[in-house]
Amino acid sequence: LFERAGLREADFAGADLRKAKLAGSDLEQALLEDTDLSAASLRFANLHAAVLDGAKLPGTDMWGAKAGGAVFARADLRGAVLE
Repeated sequence: LFERAGLREADFAGADLRKAKLAGSDLEQALLEDTDLSAASLRFANLHAAVLDGAKLPGTDMWGAKAGGAVFARADLRGAVLE
């Protein structure tokens, strides 16, 4: 869907992005608060300083993603692939 897309500072707050293909995308400083990213692909995505407060990430593939400074407060990371 958005693989390798430039989505810096995008506002996806509360969006339904289940199974979204966001591999390699630039989501630096993106607002993903309360977003459903269940089973999405965020492989090698740039999540630097992104806000994922309350995001649903079960089964999300985040292998190789860069998430320095990202906020994951209240995020559901059960079953997410982080390495």
